[in-house]
Amino acid sequence: MYILFCFITFIPIFYCHINDFQTICQAGIRQDNTNYIHCGRKQLIEIPNFTRITNTFYDELVLNDNQIIEIHKNAFQGLRVKRLNLSGNKIRFISSQAFIELSNYLEELIIEFDSNYINDIPNAIKMNLINLHSLKLINLNLIEIKNHTFIKFRKLEQLSIIKSHIKSIESDSFISLINLHYLNLEQNFLNDSSWNSLIKYLPNLEIL
Repeated sequence: MYILFCFITFIPIFYCHINDFQTICQAGIRQDNTNYIHCGRKQLIEIPNFTRITNTFYDELVLNDNQIIEIHKNAFQGLRVKRLNLSGNKIRFISSQAFIELSNYLEELIIEFDSNYINDIPNAIKMNLINLHSLKLINLNLIEIKNHTFIKFRKLEQLSIIKSHIKSIESDSFISLINLHYLNLEQNFLNDSSWNSLIKYLPNLEIL
């Protein structure tokens, strides 16, 4: 009985240890004095545990090229970061409160999806990350960008929606993006008329 009890209680303690970002990732400072946490290419299947971070603000969290498919509520609890890179994953599900802890800090997001599962920009992004300056979405199954999709993104300066099966864009889709100067819609299915209609709604656009 004693041996069995020890075995059962050992499992969650060990699990917490191996999922802690300090065990999995590397943190450091670049030559330009920006600090980062690098968790790329670690074969991760979930977001590491950041709750042990103590009042440190990071410039970048890199989680690219892992096997993360779900981002749950409070996944980034304890973290304050300016840029988040989730490219090279195949995200299938994001809780509506997945980024709630980052809402006051995050300025740049790169995220890649599994287009077989995600056919709209998740509410976790549209509702909570309104302070973004740069947003890059990869491999959605959007088909159409609907009116007022980016209604809350008044600070957005750069927007990329790549390889997302877009065929049409409603006329007021980007109407609130008054500060947008860079738009990338590569590897979609848009025709010339769609491109022409974009210009009149984006007066500050420099690169299309």
